[in-house]
Amino acid sequence: MNLFNLVHREKGAAILNCDTIAHELYKPGLPLNRTISENFGKEVITEAGEVDRKKLGSIVFSDKEQLDKLNSLVWPEVIAETQRRIKALGEQGYRIVVMEAAVMVRAKWYKYCHQLWTVIIPRDEAIKRIQKRDNLSAEDAAKRVDSQVSNEDHVAVANVVFSPNWSTDHTDTQLEAAWKELQEYLAKRK
Repeated sequence: MNLFNLVHREKGAAILNCDTIAHELYKPGLPLNRTISENFGKEVITEAGEVDRKKLGSIVFSDKEQLDKLNSLVWPEVIAETQRRIKALGEQGYRIVVMEAAVMVRAKWYKYCHQLWTVIIPRDEAIKRIQKRDNLSAEDAAKRVDSQVSNEDHVAVANVVFSPNWSTDHTDTQLEAAWKELQEYLAKRK
């Protein structure tokens, strides 16, 4: 289940993936690329000038201080760019923009949202997905999962919770109810 694609395709919402935005901000020649090089060393920059996310990840996901430092450098840039894009999408006529961000709760970016919809998965499933997506060992993937906010913490602040482990019918029903509630909320704000 890719909830974000479903909301975009069937409901007409714009989607902003904050991970993708961060990676765009890492590009050679951009300020964040230089900042990362200055703070984590030239060894995290490839010969082509790209941030080597695997090398950077091995530094930050094994040292909480380093992860906190990276987050303090990256998060303000990502949220500023995300807000700029949300404004532009609003000017293009989008009434709903979905921010997809693995760090939404930890970074407290949900403060910028009208609602927080979260997708939770068991830890072992999260590890498998990260291994596959990033071509990492189970140990390295587990470090990344363990550096994130727990499912319980997500549920505590979420307006709506989804899980790929639930039936498609249940998810569809839940999505329709949540979408209807969001539409009613927006109608009151006109």
